[in-house]
Amino acid sequence: MNHRQRQHKTVTDSAPRRAEDDPYGRWPSTLDAATPRHPASFGERLREARRRTGLTQEELCLRSGLGVRTVGDLERDRISRPHRRTIDALVGALDLQGTEREAFRAAARAGRQPPTRPVPPSRAVTWSLPPDLGDFVGRGAEWNQLLAYLGDPDDDTRRASRPVVVYGPPGAGKTCFAVHAGYRLTERFPDGQIFVDLHGLDPQRRDCNEVLGLLLRNLDLPESQLPPSVEQRSAMLRALTRDRAMLFVLDNAADEAQVRPLLTDSQRSMVIVTSRRTLAGLDAGCRISVGGLDLAESMTLLGLIAGPNRVAAQRTEAAEVARLCGYLPLTLRIAGNRLAVRPQWAVGDLARRLGDDRCRLSQLVAGDLAVRPILEMSYQQLSLTAQRMFRRLSLAPGGIASVAVAAMLMESDQDQAELVLEELVDASMITSTWSTSRYQLHEPLRLLAREMLYAQEPVNVVARLAAQLAGSGFTSAVTLFHLLLFPSPDSLDQSGA
Repeated sequence: MNHRQRQHKTVTDSAPRRAEDDPYGRWPSTLDAATPRHPASFGERLREARRRTGLTQEELCLRSGLGVRTVGDLERDRISRPHRRTIDALVGALDLQGTEREAFRAAARAGRQPPTRPVPPSRAVTWSLPPDLGDFVGRGAEWNQLLAYLGDPDDDTRRASRPVVVYGPPGAGKTCFAVHAGYRLTERFPDGQIFVDLHGLDPQRRDCNEVLGLLLRNLDLPESQLPPSVEQRSAMLRALTRDRAMLFVLDNAADEAQVRPLLTDSQRSMVIVTSRRTLAGLDAGCRISVGGLDLAESMTLLGLIAGPNRVAAQRTEAAEVARLCGYLPLTLRIAGNRLAVRPQWAVGDLARRLGDDRCRLSQLVAGDLAVRPILEMSYQQLSLTAQRMFRRLSLAPGGIASVAVAAMLMESDQDQAELVLEELVDASMITSTWSTSRYQLHEPLRLLAREMLYAQEPVNVVARLAAQLAGSGFTSAVTLFHLLLFPSPDSLDQSGA
């Protein structure tokens, strides 16, 4: 890891004012630099040895092969008698020699010693992240974007208090990414990690006052001391977290208003908000778009779930399954689970079942995992005008439309059509492509749009719109015939796009 050079600073300038200002323990205090010390415990001896070598905890973990939590617990003297293999790994990573090595081993054997100075009572640490996925795949670019925003872990000025917004379509794995990032960032936020589902798509989404009460209780505030109003609770949240290094994951946010009272202004903490909306009105420090995986990542995920040998033996069929799933983690997981519980199926059997657009959403079900309900919830959150645009875009060849085509489908002027298209983009229901001059429906949202078109639009309206497309040269007469008799998006003539 590359860290910014610290030059032209005196020891006093660069030293943290309090121990908690230096959660990663890299820089010695002024007293440490001026006078030799004899650590009172193994944890202090380990921390000072790491500092002398110029390593962060993360770098020491990479060298020793130990976990970040293990190293952190050792430095805080939470492990009284570490295993011999652990000590050997640390000795090698720190390159300890001679008497220093023997003193280090002796301190480990002696266990924890009484501290030489009073230690303030430790605050309770809350860890409420859901379990991490054991088969998490991809998201390297998104992870690098998050790390770039966080900056140097030893430079608090780089960690802004503005939130990180993770947005994307339903089924893209926004929550999984946020949780996975939380586990990888454990060292950076040692004072706790709190996860709250805001139920943004539910008819009865969580009230801000309720969520603030939950957060404050997680910070050990007694129920009797909870203030009554949202404003008071929000102020207390900021006060209690100001000097803490914590991670908050606010999952499934409905809109900006639901999030704003829940934000901390701590320079050492971070808030990750996941939403299907871009939350453009929120003053975010970083926005991370989460979409589909690439083909290789999709194949890897299928293999991890259904069996790598099975996927490797039928790569062409597996690639077709990935395409039909829209490369989304949720749909790929459902497809992989279906294969896992049907060992007698070839991968091609599932590809054939998914190949019919008219029943693909019904096929993408595995136990209590299903695609259609989460797509429908997103659809119901749209305005009536946006719902109509969403449905009618499925008539465009390949689900790709210019503003002019969208205006024709909406029977409106282009300015009004563009406003509605942008509403759909902000809701992650479509994407803008080709320098924003084209808009596209992706799988499996295109299938839902087609279903809703035939379920909610009169047949004569669909026929008229399809005829207008054909008459304008955006699609062919053959396509029009198939649209009316066989409402399957794959029958569309792509050459008319």
